[in-house]
Amino acid sequence: MRLSILTLLLPALAISCASKSTTPDTVVRGELALSSYPSTPQSVVATNAGGAEVRGTVGATGAFQLSLPHGTTYGLSVELDGRRIPIAMARRSGNFDRTFRVSSKGVVVSLGTTHYVAGGAKPALVIVATAAACPAGASCVEDTEQSSCGDGQQGHDDGNNADGECENGIDAKTHASCTDPSGDAAEQADRQQEMALPSTSAPADASGCDGDGEEAD
Repeated sequence: MRLSILTLLLPALAISCASKSTTPDTVVRGELALSSYPSTPQSVVATNAGGAEVRGTVGATGAFQLSLPHGTTYGLSVELDGRRIPIAMARRSGNFDRTFRVSSKGVVVSLGTTHYVAGGAKPALVIVATAAACPAGASCVEDTEQSSCGDGQQGHDDGNNADGECENGIDAKTHASCTDPSGDAAEQADRQQEMALPSTSAPADASGCDGDGEEAD
């Protein structure tokens, strides 16, 4: 009888240990504002620096989710009608980043609601810290980053860390000029082309959740 009890308990113990020692990949999720797009999006695609792709289907409500291995940079795009529309991240520097880095596992990045913005001549987009800071009559985009660790703890801290973070030549904490020690400059979106803008941006570097500096294969 004791043998049968141990036989039942051992698999459960193995599963428990595995779940504690395994950190999941970084997750990027959000929702497309479907009514803003010229046609129905089929998927959201993440392309890393080596050209490898991760594709997430778009649900009936516009929701999507991607699981991204760490140790490389990614560019996101919305796929529809045989073409890809880049997802751009608004930064306080005035740039719209096409790429961001994923340095660690276990980060959960929320892009909020992503709207389609047509190409061609359009009003200048003003990047503000909060919606309340948008000047009257201006077209504004919020520079808000939302990410956390899968265990509920804070990951990337949106510039409130002790050292600050260099984003396109601007220190995220002090807003002073800086140089990115990694040397990895984010690719920029062309303002004259169509793009998709999320209500909250991915951080320039999704990190701080696992302390793992290993590169992805």
